Amino acid sequence: MMKLSSKFIHMPWLGLLAICLSGCQTAPEKPQESMIEQELSAALEAETMAKQQVNKPPQDVQDAILPPMPEMNSGNQPEPRFDLSVNEAQAREFFVGLMQGSKWNVVLSPEVQGTISLDLKAVTVPLVMEIVRDTYGFEYQITENVYQVYPASLKTVIFPVNYL
Repeated sequence: MMKLSSKFIHMPWLGLLAICLSGCQTAPEKPQESMIEQELSAALEAETMAKQQVNKPPQDVQDAILPPMPEMNSGNQPEPRFDLSVNEAQAREFFVGLMQGSKWNVVLSPEVQGTISLDLKAVTVPLVMEIVRDTYGFEYQITENVYQVYPASLKTVIFPVNYL
């Protein structure tokens, strides 16, 4: 009887050992790397073939399709940049002095008054005007190359809102 019971004791261990060893078995290696390399080389060959087959149309056809590029004229030059440093300058004198030597003109409303203090580097006239408007409240309108400067005042603005 002892022999029979010792066989039954070792059977579960043998089964467990078989399961553990089957878990260590490696799956057969699939040739994925070679398939990827083949697909990449085929795609590269197709791309080079497509590039070689692309023919440019004749020059007269290209000229008819594409409009001529506008020539650069001197009127499209970028706005000159300068450094600006003023301390407690009268607003009227500031605006007149800012426009001197530039392509801009200025028209000041008689109510424009106050003092302005700024220290700016590498700015343009339009940028200075925006900064002065945002900081000191002086409003302006631009008509061609003329700035019309108005004093700060309350304004009523109606915003149309479409709720659809």
